[in-house]
Amino acid sequence: MNPETQARTVVLWESPDARMKQWLEAAGLQVCTPEDSACGDAEVLITVTRRVDAGVLARFARLRLVAVAFTGFDSVDLEACRGRSIRVANVPEYATEATAELALTLMLAALRGLPRSHEDMRRGMWSPSVGRELAGKTVGIVGTGRIGMRVVELLRPFGVKLLGWSRTPREAFVQAGGRYLPSITEVCAASGVVSLHLALNGSTRGIVGAAELARLGSDAWLVNVARGALVDERALFEALRGQSIGGAALDVYSREPHAGDPPFHELANVILLPHLGFRTEEALVERGRVTCANIVAFIAGNPANLVA
Repeated sequence: MNPETQARTVVLWESPDARMKQWLEAAGLQVCTPEDSACGDAEVLITVTRRVDAGVLARFARLRLVAVAFTGFDSVDLEACRGRSIRVANVPEYATEATAELALTLMLAALRGLPRSHEDMRRGMWSPSVGRELAGKTVGIVGTGRIGMRVVELLRPFGVKLLGWSRTPREAFVQAGGRYLPSITEVCAASGVVSLHLALNGSTRGIVGAAELARLGSDAWLVNVARGALVDERALFEALRGQSIGGAALDVYSREPHAGDPPFHELANVILLPHLGFRTEEALVERGRVTCANIVAFIAGNPANLVA
């Protein structure tokens, strides 16, 4: 038990893991939920994607830290936190491997038509289809940060041609054989698979719209394991329905849980997953560990992973 954390209260505004309470208490912290009377004295609030705005902050007079147990922190009103001198920390790297592996999995599943063949077999149908190989294809990486670059590493044995677009170009991408293009539109026009790996913020919301989708070829696939709102989902649905693009493999949506608007589930050229990108045992344990470490470090006066 850490003596510096004793009597410090943490409120689980949203629990990222059933084990989180146990981990926090092992660090000497008092843990409560929003329904507990003691939570009003909380100095730390933990959330994942549940909205934290001025109204939420007003419930906690002593709050000093919002600990986001997630990489993305767009659910937190940073201006409202600054107005109260409340700091915000996230977990920047816990799911890099898990998310990159899923992106590669979706590329392979899309090109080989695995979901449809699986369903055919479950229905007792023997109807082998002709797929395509990833080897030798042109893959566009939109966003060459940690996850995008890990995807690049995983693609290396397939001998693909790499094109990229990023707000912050990296020499490592070029050294890996990649070539940056001036726009996402140009990446779409030249790629057989486009994989999205951007953070969601005001400048990236809807960054893949009708114009970008119109440049994808009729056999090209869009893979999104980043954030759903990067894409104009209505424009994507229309492109898929009209079969102007080959298909889309989606793990994320602008609203989650996805409730069928747009009704991607009605289309055959879509692979749909319920936001599995970060959901591996290894990644979830790491997320909990880093979230707890962020809190303990902050209380000790050595804050880590601050985003505001």
